Amino acid sequence: MASRKNKPNAISKASEQAILTVIAAECALGSSVRAAADRNGISYWRVQEYLRSVEGRELLTDLAREIRAQATREAIARIESAAPRAVDMLLEIMDDPDARQADRLKAALGVLDRVGLHAKREIVRDTDASAMSDSEIADRMPEVTELLRKHAAEKASRRTAIDVDSVEVES
Repeated sequence: MASRKNKPNAISKASEQAILTVIAAECALGSSVRAAADRNGISYWRVQEYLRSVEGRELLTDLAREIRAQATREAIARIESAAPRAVDMLLEIMDDPDARQADRLKAALGVLDRVGLHAKREIVRDTDASAMSDSEIADRMPEVTELLRKHAAEKASRRTAIDVDSVEVES
């Protein structure tokens, strides 16, 4: 019986295992088994056999789980890096005297909601700000301003000092 070393395209068991691991990773990333096998120079049927084995299924499951976890971590990091710009935009709209009152109120409510006050339930209670007149919205702005001041005061007492007077909403 001829040994593997005498076969022209024979690879060691360790090399085959490394290639199968690479192929499993490619499959976990969405590549087809056939394409991954072709790219890595190993029989499609050998890859299928490996991926059907307990070891292959476990590896594929672990790799897919890690890839999803990494994608989630990256998405969260992107969202977190965009948060300061989003807050700046909300504050800019909220403070813009030329913006529609409905837009200013929505921005203020968005700020309150993000800091845990859930302003939509506390202030507007099932009211669509876009259906309100500017005067109705202007009448509600003192409520928003007061909630912002209270929240700033609470934060100041819990953490570092925050200048409460710097949190203003013009009505």
